[in-house]
Amino acid sequence: MGTFLATLLVAGAVAAPVTGPATNITATGATLTGTVDAPGMAHFEYGTTESYGLTTTPQMVTEGPVEAAVTGLTAETTYHYRLVGPGGAGEDETFTTAANPLP
Repeated sequence: MGTFLATLLVAGAVAAPVTGPATNITATGATLTGTVDAPGMAHFEYGTTESYGLTTTPQMVTEGPVEAAVTGLTAETTYHYRLVGPGGAGEDETFTTAANPLP
């Protein structure tokens, strides 16, 4: 009986989201990516420190890839971000925005 119960508990566990790479990075924006292994609500936390301070709008997701565009960022600045969703929070990742284009 104990093995059966342990199997049910493991089968019902939801893994933490996986924070993916930031893409489409410009001087003032980027697209944050990640994956989840269960349906539910997900969002990204981001900011200039691991305290984040900013979040994207929560979205209902299914199992698989998740992405959100962020704008209003400061040029040549390092940002921390992570995906939060079913199963908890993903690992902290960073990206650096591009320089402002020359006039």
